[in-house]
Amino acid sequence: MSALANNQRPAGINTLERHLAYDVLLLARLNPSLRIVEQAGSTTRAVEVVLSPADDGSIRLIARLSLPVDPNYANDTSQPLYMWAQELSNVAIPANWKQA
Repeated sequence: MSALANNQRPAGINTLERHLAYDVLLLARLNPSLRIVEQAGSTTRAVEVVLSPADDGSIRLIARLSLPVDPNYANDTSQPLYMWAQELSNVAIPANWKQA
């Protein structure tokens, strides 16, 4: 588990979009070569992030994330689905990604 308290995120993260971008970029940074088997016979990256130009001239951050989910989620609706997400790895978060 790569634990990160909300107060360790940089102060400029003040929107849901920035929060999501920070988190997925950090997950990609911590797990650059982690591959998983989603379908028999092939592997894919657990976290993938790319920048891509859009037709309107803007630049888009595109992310694909494959998180393991505890299978008990289907039998216990007392918690929201995000609470059933499991860790991808146990990697220390670099200091430069944390607010001092």
